Amino acid sequence: MSEASVNGDGEENYAVAGTEYNTTQIFRKEIVLSGSALAVGVYGSVDNQLNRQTAFALSELARDLNRVALFGRRVEATASVRGEAGGLYYFGTRQGALSLDAQNKPIDSYLINDAAQMLLAEGGDPVQILCSPGQARVISNEYKDRLQVLRSDDRRGAYVAVIVNEINGRGITVMADPDVPQNDVWLIDPAGFALCNLRNRAITDSDATPKGFDGVRRTALGELTFEFKNIKQRVCRITNVQNAADAISAMRTAIPGGTVALPGGTSSEN
Repeated sequence: MSEASVNGDGEENYAVAGTEYNTTQIFRKEIVLSGSALAVGVYGSVDNQLNRQTAFALSELARDLNRVALFGRRVEATASVRGEAGGLYYFGTRQGALSLDAQNKPIDSYLINDAAQMLLAEGGDPVQILCSPGQARVISNEYKDRLQVLRSDDRRGAYVAVIVNEINGRGITVMADPDVPQNDVWLIDPAGFALCNLRNRAITDSDATPKGFDGVRRTALGELTFEFKNIKQRVCRITNVQNAADAISAMRTAIPGGTVALPGGTSSEN
């Protein structure tokens, strides 16, 4: 700007913001143990059986939450329709969302970094890859020499690996989940995701045994939704990725020297 500039001389620079919403969904699991089942002589006590059955029901509930977070469709509840919460495929595939067509090629570092560059250009921070276990195997074979495998109780999926983002040097966590379709790979900035409970409706389990019931009944119940903030700038869907089974089969094709060809022109011991 020249000296003694005044209001109106500056460059106009702004971004138009929008708003979206999601609906809540009720989740409920029943744990029922009859008096006869509790009376059977098994190792442990009644408390141990209840704890085991409750933990099993909660693990099923966690898997249900995971699937809704992926494939849920936003449906508002009415007198005749149950409300449902929208998930990643509902919000992350809408008009204007980032996507990259792999053209039936196997997933490799080029596709990953192309998607990462698209996210960075929109202001996102790509630090996670979400894919199927088969596609995770394809990725790990390319990065075999540079792969660090992490296993911890706070991660979902078949395995977790950390690879290096070639654009800014940041680590990208590869999370494999069996519910993700084989031909899709997601590059994600997880800062825009949250689990939001309706007030006083967090998922909890409580005793629900009615008077005179022959056994014990417990209920896990809650109502919540999923938050997707700036989803069009925080996820990039890589579509039409070659089926993992075909890509892995190609990797097993032996070449002279006891190696197999890998995507990106690298090779590994067979």
